[in-house]
Amino acid sequence: MEEAEQVCDRIAIMDHGKILALGTPGELIKEHVGEEVVEFNTNTVDLNYYLGRLKQAGLSFQTFQNTVCVMLKNGQKAEQVLSSISSDKIVVRKPSLNDVFLKLSGHQLRDV
Repeated sequence: MEEAEQVCDRIAIMDHGKILALGTPGELIKEHVGEEVVEFNTNTVDLNYYLGRLKQAGLSFQTFQNTVCVMLKNGQKAEQVLSSISSDKIVVRKPSLNDVFLKLSGHQLRDV
């Protein structure tokens, strides 16, 4: 995905033979994920508590096991997330096509 993001002008995000989205890498990222991603790990006991706080704040997120990716759109700031969570591992990063795939398919990329 990283290479496709760098060299392709237009991309189709597919899962199980179905096209989920089509556009330039930038368009897909902006439309489906946003401007920034806050990713953090939590334990199973605290997961629902943090998800409730994120929902209450009106933030969009995806979970994969005990990792939560909060997708920030225009006007939303990482500080909103950081004030709602506590974790030993928090990463604030730019979104990628991997995030688009995760959001649209509901699961991580898999080997074919």
